[in-house]
Amino acid sequence: MTEKQHWMERIDTRFRTEIEKIKEKDREFFESVNAEVRPAAIESLGITENKAKIDALEAKYHKVRNELWILRDMTANKLLGGAEKGSYGSDQIIEGAIKRAIPAVKERLLAKHSLGKQVLEIEKEKGALLDAMWLSTSLRQIREVWQQVDKLLGASPSEFQTKLFSRKK
Repeated sequence: MTEKQHWMERIDTRFRTEIEKIKEKDREFFESVNAEVRPAAIESLGITENKAKIDALEAKYHKVRNELWILRDMTANKLLGGAEKGSYGSDQIIEGAIKRAIPAVKERLLAKHSLGKQVLEIEKEKGALLDAMWLSTSLRQIREVWQQVDKLLGASPSEFQTKLFSRKK
């Protein structure tokens, strides 16, 4: 482990510890966010009705598939000693879309509560600090590109990054 990795992990641990302290103040709220985020992400994608139909069909499918596997296993055990299971790509597409939607939906849900806002702010600062650590040991050209990306995206550097960039020029 490099020194940079060590300190990045230590900083990450400090941020995670602080976030956990905030979450302990209202565990129920954060559990409700976790419970709401997947259905809200599905809704935000506009696939609620289709996903409900998929889930119902999958339940039926799993029941039939399990019966089929049991029968196949019994037959295979008699003949070959085992059976294999297959997979389908459409499930991965749907689940991938839901997983990509979850961060934005979770951010919206957290932003509705003062403790959630604290967690979001700490996570934002954590990201900015970790970026700054990498940038502080990177070539000047990389730092300049980073600043241009911030400018293009309309983002402003954190106070720490501003101090870092002004020192490193």
